[in-house]
Amino acid sequence: MGYQVGRDFKAYYDATGVETPTWIEMTDIEDVTEENSKSTATIKNRASKYEKALAGQHTMSGTLKQTYDKTSTAQLALLAAYEGDTVFGLAIADGPIATSGTIAMQLDALITSHQRSQGIDDASSLENAFVPHANGSTSFPDIVIVA
Repeated sequence: MGYQVGRDFKAYYDATGVETPTWIEMTDIEDVTEENSKSTATIKNRASKYEKALAGQHTMSGTLKQTYDKTSTAQLALLAAYEGDTVFGLAIADGPIATSGTIAMQLDALITSHQRSQGIDDASSLENAFVPHANGSTSFPDIVIVA
């Protein structure tokens, strides 16, 4: 079986994007959430007693929660991408990105929020929300299987 727990997954970044990435693992990741869906166009006519649908465009968004570390190059790159509205290359993989058979969602991301949490009894954390960047690669987001 191919069962996995969350800690088996890996998150990687390349601050220049996904076209020709040099992936750097983000080891301070706590949780990753990916949301994928698609819009639909409803078809209603008298040929059927049921409404039907056609698939529309896909939407994708997510969050990265990290243990806060002000010296983390990944967190500084995320902050720079957020502040500059620039492309941030991101890959969420079900294992090491260079291993044959690894499945990864890759995209040029726009960081849409950058929130720090300082709970009194918790480790400080950082949460960044992302969506595909309009100025990123037109080939991504995409699901890639490493050869």
